[in-house]
Amino acid sequence: MIPAAYRIALNLKPGDSLITRLERDEIRLSSVEAAIRWAQEIVRRDIPEV
Repeated sequence: MIPAAYRIALNLKPGDSLITRLERDEIRLSSVEAAIRWAQEIVRRDIPEV
């Protein structure tokens, strides 16, 4: 269960999907939208513009 304060801060609604990532010794939960932004940042950083 995710605490109500976290759900409110992340604007999570019942039935919303979350992405999980294991980073070293932590489990990270992200909204799908946040995971997409994170992936886009990696692509922008690692792939030069054409």
